[in-house]
Amino acid sequence: MKMDDPLEVERRDEDRRIEQLRRLVDATAERLKAEELDWDEARQWIVQTRKQVLELFPDKAEVFDLIYKPRFYRILDERLHRM
Repeated sequence: MKMDDPLEVERRDEDRRIEQLRRLVDATAERLKAEELDWDEARQWIVQTRKQVLELFPDKAEVFDLIYKPRFYRILDERLHRM
């Protein structure tokens, strides 16, 4: 029985977490675009998404705040200004 290379195991785990991150962020963006959420409900979705992202990548809060949070708030701004 061949043992997996620890670096390969780590790479596969990171790839899995990156894919989960992508799906989570995409699903949140789609929900913000499509659902009839008020500002507080939408903000709660963003907060919950941030918590889930930090479960996947605990040391990446700054990245979330720099990349994903502005993306989500842009979606909200566009949607709420169209109403």
